[in-house]
Amino acid sequence: MARDTQPTRKGCKAAAARQVKRFMNRPKARLLSRMTDVPYLWVLFILYAAANSSLPLNLDARYWDDWTLVLADSREILIAFSENGSFLNMTGYMHVALLSAGPWLYHLVTFGVWFAIALLFQSILSREAAFCPRTRFFVMLFFLCAPVFAARHAMIMTPSLLYVFLFVLGWWFHPRNRILSLLCFFFSFGVQSLLVFYAAPMLASLLRNSGHRSFAQLIAWTRGHLDYLLAPFVFFFVKAQFFAPRGRYEGYNADFDVSGIPGIAKTQLGNALDQRPDITLLLVCLAVLAPVFYRLKLADFQERRPFLLIAAGAFMLLAGLVPYWIVGHLPIFEDWYSRHQLLMPFGIAVGCAGVLQLLPARLSMAAAAPITAVFLAMSLETSWDFWRDNQKQKAMIAFMEQSDQIRNAELLLLSDSTPNALHRAYRAYELTGMLRLAFGDQSRFAIPKTALPRYEDGSYDNLFKDVYNAAAHRRHAEVETVEMVITQASDGLRITTRP
Repeated sequence: MARDTQPTRKGCKAAAARQVKRFMNRPKARLLSRMTDVPYLWVLFILYAAANSSLPLNLDARYWDDWTLVLADSREILIAFSENGSFLNMTGYMHVALLSAGPWLYHLVTFGVWFAIALLFQSILSREAAFCPRTRFFVMLFFLCAPVFAARHAMIMTPSLLYVFLFVLGWWFHPRNRILSLLCFFFSFGVQSLLVFYAAPMLASLLRNSGHRSFAQLIAWTRGHLDYLLAPFVFFFVKAQFFAPRGRYEGYNADFDVSGIPGIAKTQLGNALDQRPDITLLLVCLAVLAPVFYRLKLADFQERRPFLLIAAGAFMLLAGLVPYWIVGHLPIFEDWYSRHQLLMPFGIAVGCAGVLQLLPARLSMAAAAPITAVFLAMSLETSWDFWRDNQKQKAMIAFMEQSDQIRNAELLLLSDSTPNALHRAYRAYELTGMLRLAFGDQSRFAIPKTALPRYEDGSYDNLFKDVYNAAAHRRHAEVETVEMVITQASDGLRITTRP
């Protein structure tokens, strides 16, 4: 009788395991393994996707300065960012490339790049003994869910995220490939706050190589890292000499004032303490997260250095805030100011992970659930606010298209009593962008009704340009005006006009 040669289920599994092992021994596979060496990556991705759900679902959204991009031609964009002082005009070319596809590409790139930054960051931390897989899970969790830098929902911020990705990639390459590391770091300085945040990877390298133990070791480390230490100064010199802001941006971010830092820091702290999650949403998030976190099986901390991590988190938080403080920017949660929170998630994530290291393993997981629930509830609420903000803008544009009064007007005054994302009010160039999209020309201008005195005294005349979607508008004594009123009705928004 012939022997059955069909493989058994057990044999198939063994063969598959051997194939996986051979694959993971390949260089590229080992690279992927190191980058994703964190437990329960799928849990982290689901929480991240929930916290940022409006990014992949709100693909046609435009906020703030996005309206200076979406209707402009490539030449205008390149001129604008060249005048802004973009190094090699990299930011301008990024926008031109992304706009060739449309707003949807911005939002998908932002969604993907932010998660990739988190992956690279936790891989970098794997080099340090204090960051065992359990700690790195917490770092990545808090990084992805931290309710800061909500301005990433705007298209205009996508290049900044790409610069941060380059920076973290340079940090990841640091002990592996010197040339790639230096190139990534150098070009990432297109976001100039990274020139100060650069102290974090340099300090980590110094401590890892024991350069702090003696003066001789410090000298040896300095000699070995001279090119790294010179990189930010070379970049700053080249940019100041050849890529300084000019034209409408002349003097931008040039007013350094260290004396104002205490007042700005106090204002920011007060603003942070004022933030509250929606209680109902918080309870729902906690009810969902508690059983999930209870079932996660994470190994105990391999090495506890909680105070070191808390100190590292505080250092990174300050390194990410000081560049904004010294030029008078407020990294608060409201309106467009949230763009100054770009680097805060790094310090928040490491500091919170250090706090959890103070607790026993089981208690740390129990404490992680409510912290994550607070972060997730605030991020969800913000994400949904951006969704509603975009739906409101669509309703406004549709109303404009159908209104003969607005079509025949030269100046639109907006009276709006309904909420927008981050407690913001629409800016003049957002409203003129909507008008241009509705009617296809740039003859009309729009402002909040409360800003009419500023329009009449000429304060807005510098916005009568193509980049602000109002190149054909001219202010004069008999300007034809109409008011658009937005109120909240029981079935949604109510939009009307009145002379």
